[in-house]
Amino acid sequence: MLLILVLVGLAAQFVSKCDACADPYTPKGKGNAVVAEVVNKINNLGIFPNDHKFLCRVAWVESKYGQARGTYRSGYYGGIWQVKI
Repeated sequence: MLLILVLVGLAAQFVSKCDACADPYTPKGKGNAVVAEVVNKINNLGIFPNDHKFLCRVAWVESKYGQARGTYRSGYYGGIWQVKI
C-alpha cells in the first residue's frame, strides 16, 4: 500500500512538472499555462493593453486552450487562437 502511494505521488509530481514546463515555444503546446504565458508576453510589450482577457477568451472559444479536438489538425497551422495566416 505504501509503495502504491509513493508511486502515485511520484507520478503526480512528474505530471505537474511537465505541465509547468509548458511554454509558448513548445510545438503544439496547449493548456492554461501556455495561453497565460503568451498573453503576459504580449501585455509586457505594451501591445493590446487593457484587453480585459480578450486574448484568453478567444483562445478558449476557438480551441479550449488548445485542448479541443482538431486544434492541431493536419494542414492547418492556426494554433490555439486558430489564426489564419
